[in-house]
Amino acid sequence: MKKTSYLLLGLLLVASLTAACVNLKNRPLERRSFVLEVQRDEQPREDNGKLLRLGRLGITPVYGGKGLVYRLENGEVQSDYYNEFFSSPELMLSLELSRWLREAAFADVVPQDSAAIADASLEGVVTALYGDFRKATPEAVVEMQFFLVDERGGTGVLFNRTYLQRQPLEESSPEAVVKGMNLAVEKIYSELESDMSSALSASGS
Repeated sequence: MKKTSYLLLGLLLVASLTAACVNLKNRPLERRSFVLEVQRDEQPREDNGKLLRLGRLGITPVYGGKGLVYRLENGEVQSDYYNEFFSSPELMLSLELSRWLREAAFADVVPQDSAAIADASLEGVVTALYGDFRKATPEAVVEMQFFLVDERGGTGVLFNRTYLQRQPLEESSPEAVVKGMNLAVEKIYSELESDMSSALSASGS
């Protein structure tokens, strides 16, 4: 009986030491935060004298969390717990859009809650924001839909367009995904700026 007890005690000791080694080798990964930010390099446009009301962007719920989202084969979608946005993605994209349009300078931009009587208002929603790893070359995918609405009681919707950008990634990493997203957003905002400037100019006084 004593032999059996000593043997059992020895086995338990070995198991506990092994577990300790496993725990040391598998320490929790450090969580990292990323920001969505874009750079507008063009010169300001000619001011068309219009007042633009800018609302906060909405976002499809599946992409509204702080964790980076990846789409994988067989329809699998993952949210990355260890790599996340510093703030909510729709807030960061809203702030970047506001800054972009102010730098574009083709219209005076006021916030959504302003009492000013605007010529038009911009409404938008982010419908895709993820890293796509379903193909041989991974991509950052960003899709947004925008409505430019006439607030002067004229033609109603001045334009409605969905913008989709798929940016190939240099490597399969969270850093590359965020970098690709930022490049994709830059292209979308550049196209949006051009469309809005034309639509506001064509809408009359």
